[in-house]
Amino acid sequence: MTKETWTNILKVSLGISLLSAAITAIVAFTPYFDYTVATGALLGTLGAALNFTFLGFVVSKAVEKDEKNAQHYVQASYTARLLFMAAVIIIGIKLPYFNGYMTIVPFLLIRPVVMIVNFISRKKSGSQAVSENNTED
Repeated sequence: MTKETWTNILKVSLGISLLSAAITAIVAFTPYFDYTVATGALLGTLGAALNFTFLGFVVSKAVEKDEKNAQHYVQASYTARLLFMAAVIIIGIKLPYFNGYMTIVPFLLIRPVVMIVNFISRKKSGSQAVSENNTED
């Protein structure tokens, strides 16, 4: 993977972490807060960051392949990433150490964070930055 890809992965991971922390802080002022909110947010943030890192790895490898093989490679990785997300979310819901809702939230933050990072990058440099490669998360 290129240095630019790693930079974008770090930006998105940091954005997910910051938004998850902000949401956890907001929930801290409600009667629903306990330690499982923080652990669920942490689990979800880690899962979402790993999922996005895996996406970056897959896209960088797919670029090296011909069009047909790249399409199959990306489709197979999509299934693997979906199974990974499902496993993290199921762990967050089933185990009593995590809040299931807060485990899901960071996965929902990936797309908005990518959009924010793109917006900020375009404003700074006038070019297109992080790409979702037209795949659904």
